[in-house]
Order: sequence, then structure tokens, then C-alpha cells
Amino acid sequence: MLVNGKTDVSAQVERLMREAMSLYEQGRLEEALLTCEGALALDENYAPALSLKGLIHERRGQIREAIDAYERVQAVNPLSVSERARLEALRRQRSTAARIPNRPLWIEALPAVLAFLGAGVILLMGLFLIMRWTTPAPSPPPAAVANTPAEPSPLTQPPSIPPPFPETAAPSTPAQT
Repeated sequence: MLVNGKTDVSAQVERLMREAMSLYEQGRLEEALLTCEGALALDENYAPALSLKGLIHERRGQIREAIDAYERVQAVNPLSVSERARLEALRRQRSTAARIPNRPLWIEALPAVLAFLGAGVILLMGLFLIMRWTTPAPSPPPAAVANTPAEPSPLTQPPSIPPPFPETAAPSTPAQT
């Protein structure tokens, strides 16, 4: 039913969009994107094709391209709520990723390292306290009895002088007979 050229073009665009949606649902993203591009070649302001193009780019991780597609949807249809929400979410995600630079690994691991070191210090302190509490206290030396030592202690005795060597007799010579 060809009333004018527009009806035929819009029918082709809708057919391409149905095919693109089917490919997208099957996970064949590259083919779905090419089919969307075909629909947009016929009608560059077809909002459903622009929206699906944004979804495909978003799913592929191509954030910049997804933002561009959603911005075009907003230009064509400013009342599109879901595309506006996706656009704002992607912009926030991109700005958050730009603000957080990659930090070195040691900075990421520092809290865990400090926690392990702290736990080690606590364990060592606990071991020290347990050892201190379980060893018997040293006993005080026995009290000395005043003025009546039974035997003088070896430390208080005067040093003993060794006995002198016995005098040895002069060497005797053997008797001559």
C-alpha cells in the first residue's frame, strides 16, 4: 500500500527495527547495531533506532557512543523519560570514573596489612602477659638470724691461707760402701 514514498520508507524502518530488536535479544550486538544503522540511514531521527543504538553501545561498554546516541534521542524526543534517565546515569558514571584515578596497589592493600600487623602485636602482647602471669614469682632470700650465726657464711669468712709447703730435706746422696 504505497500512498507516497514515506509509507514505504517507514515500513522498511519498522521492519529493520523489529529485526534489530530480535538480534539484540539474541545477544548478536554487532548485527543489531548494523541493522539500527540501516534504519537510521532511512530515517536519521527515528527515536527507537537511536534508543536501541544507545542500549547496544551501553551493553558493549562504549559509554561515549551510548551518551551520543541518548543525546540524539533527547534532541528528537525531549519527553523520553527512560533515555533521559539512562543519559544522566551514564554521565554520572563517566564523571565518577574520571574523578577516581587509579591508585597504586599498595594503597589499596594498606588497611589489610595494618590490620594484620595490629593483630600480630596484640597476639605478642597477650603471649607476654600469659608468660609473665604463669611463671612463679622469685622467692625472697631467707631472713638472716640476728647475732647468732650457727656457721659463718662462706662469704663472710676470711680467706684461708694454705699451709706452707713442708720443708724438703736436702737430697741425700747414696752411701758409698
